[in-house]
Amino acid sequence: MHHEIFKFFRHSFLELFNSSKAYFKRADSDVYYTREEYEALPLEEAFRATFPALDTSNWKTVLAKGDLDYRQMIYQLRIKSLTGYMEACHFCSDKRCEGCPLPYTPQFSYQDLLAKLETTGNNSFYGEGRGKKDIIIEVVWNQAIEKPFFA
Repeated sequence: MHHEIFKFFRHSFLELFNSSKAYFKRADSDVYYTREEYEALPLEEAFRATFPALDTSNWKTVLAKGDLDYRQMIYQLRIKSLTGYMEACHFCSDKRCEGCPLPYTPQFSYQDLLAKLETTGNNSFYGEGRGKKDIIIEVVWNQAIEKPFFA
């Protein structure tokens, strides 16, 4: 799921090259990609350059942090339950959940998310008394890129 959402935003990240900051570093190097080099990268390599701190073995720890450098995590994906006050999160069952990190594993798919929620689709949003397990996937942007990216 992370790669699908990244694919949606990837083209927009090219605008970051217009600012004075360098954003995407080559793996195992202190050299940054040029705009043209970044644009030519295959999806997997571009994802690793954009999210160098994230991998399948550390995603829980990394995504739990809210203070990562923008060069480590340009945004985070979180699952937010649409529950009432003091109701347990549909994903983690915590009554004070402020959003669960979206798992970063190759095996975790949208269908897996729906299975975890014990539902077959997320189209029940308030319809006919349903919507008991509705969620949203929230994109939380790193504060350091707000001005160059959203200006």
